[in-house]
Amino acid sequence: MQFQILEILSSIQAELPDVSGYALVSSDGRIIHHDWKGSSVDTGKIGAIASALLGLGKKSIEILASGDFQQVVLQSTEETICVYSAGSRTVLIVSMNNTGNLGMLNHICRKKADEIEELTEKEKL
Repeated sequence: MQFQILEILSSIQAELPDVSGYALVSSDGRIIHHDWKGSSVDTGKIGAIASALLGLGKKSIEILASGDFQQVVLQSTEETICVYSAGSRTVLIVSMNNTGNLGMLNHICRKKADEIEELTEKEKL
């Protein structure tokens, strides 16, 4: 299963060259795998942020909307960061340069998150 997850994650950058980093994180903030290029950011902080955004996103949907949480999108002047639910215990966080196509990022990463969810739910990662 670990090999399959690594294939899914590495295909993100192959399909989206503007992606500058990604991480698969457990819901408690533990990094499962990451490739955050050109950044000196502590991976522990990436895990903590992904976990916090997942919790905040889920709670916001619960209070303000209906349905199940799917993603959080953050945009700065240079980068877009998306956090996707990838099952009940994992979250996918992806950073992309603003030169990239946000629609393609969402389309591809939503599919990748669903693939990861399918694998992790079977194996109880």
